[in-house]
Amino acid sequence: MIGTRLLLTLPLVLALGATTVAAAPGDAVTPPEAKGIALDGRPDEAAWKQAVRLPLPPVTVPTPQGPQQLKPDVRLLSADGRLVVGVTCAEDPGTALGVHLMIAATDAKSAADAVSIEYRPVELRTPRYRALGPKGAGRAHYRVEGAADWRREGVWTLELSVPWVDLTKTPSDALRMALVVHTRTPNVNTAWPAGAMWRGPAAWSELTPPDSGWPMKVTVDAERIAAQDKADKAQMGAWLAFQKGSALPIPPTLPRAEVIERFERNVVAPLELVLQHRPDLEVPVSCLLGDAWHRLGVWRRARDLFQSAVRAAPGWREARYGLHLKVLAQRAAAGKPGGASTYAAAFARLKEAEAVLNPSFWTQEGARLGRALLQYKQGAFDDAAPVLQELAARYPFDPFLEAHARFAVAGKRAALEKAARAKREAKVTRPKADVKTTKGTFTVELLPGTGDAPNTVKNFVYLVRKKFYDGLTFHRTVPFFLVQSGDPNSRADAAKPGETGTGTPGYAIRSERNQRRMLRGAVVMASAGPDTEGSQFYVLTGTAMHLQGEQTIFGQVIAGMDVVDRLEQGDRIETITCRDLDPQARYVPITVAGREP
Repeated sequence: MIGTRLLLTLPLVLALGATTVAAAPGDAVTPPEAKGIALDGRPDEAAWKQAVRLPLPPVTVPTPQGPQQLKPDVRLLSADGRLVVGVTCAEDPGTALGVHLMIAATDAKSAADAVSIEYRPVELRTPRYRALGPKGAGRAHYRVEGAADWRREGVWTLELSVPWVDLTKTPSDALRMALVVHTRTPNVNTAWPAGAMWRGPAAWSELTPPDSGWPMKVTVDAERIAAQDKADKAQMGAWLAFQKGSALPIPPTLPRAEVIERFERNVVAPLELVLQHRPDLEVPVSCLLGDAWHRLGVWRRARDLFQSAVRAAPGWREARYGLHLKVLAQRAAAGKPGGASTYAAAFARLKEAEAVLNPSFWTQEGARLGRALLQYKQGAFDDAAPVLQELAARYPFDPFLEAHARFAVAGKRAALEKAARAKREAKVTRPKADVKTTKGTFTVELLPGTGDAPNTVKNFVYLVRKKFYDGLTFHRTVPFFLVQSGDPNSRADAAKPGETGTGTPGYAIRSERNQRRMLRGAVVMASAGPDTEGSQFYVLTGTAMHLQGEQTIFGQVIAGMDVVDRLEQGDRIETITCRDLDPQARYVPITVAGREP
């Protein structure tokens, strides 16, 4: 879709440029007089066909589909007593887009003697206008106005005007001019003349007046300019408040409601104030807020914000990326909170997303990421790693992708190590636990050996023999990650049912971190920090390499993993029975206090 729309914009650009007069490098430029120009951000009126066209050198910009050579179409006119600049750029829009115009007298010694006017219509970090020159700073001296259209896909346009009387003292003065077009990619731009940003007025193009001289009479709406500057000043104050607020730490240990309340006060409220003063910034602000809510795990809020931004500006890549690769792909690989790890259904949903009529590039990218994340969690590292590495290279700004590309490679090594260890230990007989649940039975092989978790296994068998686990609920399930049980407060007749998730057997044992890998099927002790393990445990339904080395792994599911995948929050353990125990071993743990329970 993006490529098609991009091609459709090129004939428009070429048609508009076909009847213009092209200026060659070093030529003096005389902007022709024109009428009927509306400053609406689209240089498409018939009068623009009379314009002088500046052939800026092409520049290569990065895109998700690969490098793109970009050659902005820039034209000059004189209309209603103003110098008017029109820019058409065949790329998706972004906050960095804009134009920088520099005008100087022919005898100016340096750029410091020039009038410098910059227009960044959707930049959040600065006012949209910057005007500076020998008369002073601000639009009281240089009454520049602009308009931009950045809501299309594959093209953005803008118009900029400034009165001739603000640029020169007399109608007959020749001027020197340089112009820079900023692409959507920060710090990637092109200039007329080439390299003008780094050279003084002597290297700029000469701007010569028509025979009748520069038109010095102009009508300016001073109230409109003052209102815009006032809005920009207020917007910048709100933006500063957002920067300060977003830098304030919010401890993750706070109750969820308080985390949300602080976030709304520190981050959301200042950005809403930005929009109050500058409603035209709704798209970049929506993307910022969508990303922030996504980080907090508020998926629906993030999705709605990104969808709103996509509807308002279909070509805004950050909105497309946020919607498809941040929210939809990662949500598909996260499942329904408290639900089962339904891998087959999740893969099927992603396949359906790709099968829609004419899927967009972003739809396909999101589906690829969602599938790769599910494959990583399922342990299909050979399939997941290449895709995650490719996406991480394509979107190097996203630490989530970079981390998961590393985790997938580490998971691949870990799976090979696990297979080699299983081959070496094929004849070793270990204790096993058959866990009968309301969804069926799965079998865990326990790891009591030296270098594994001998005391933890003793503790588990000790509690099983006491029938401690019978009737306990799987009180926490995170699809494609884990199912957790072992809290006595989750029993139907528990004395403290409101404190599920905090229960213990009345003592703690020491952590036994080992070299076993956090791969799907591992059985791990839940803890609140070192040496806090008691009775709670979880089974990994997905790979968790990000937790490698931090947990006590004391078992591995060897049968019934499909049962584990079906478990949902609220399902129960009916019974656990142990077999193949060492008849010489005494299955009683030593607590943190150094004694038996």
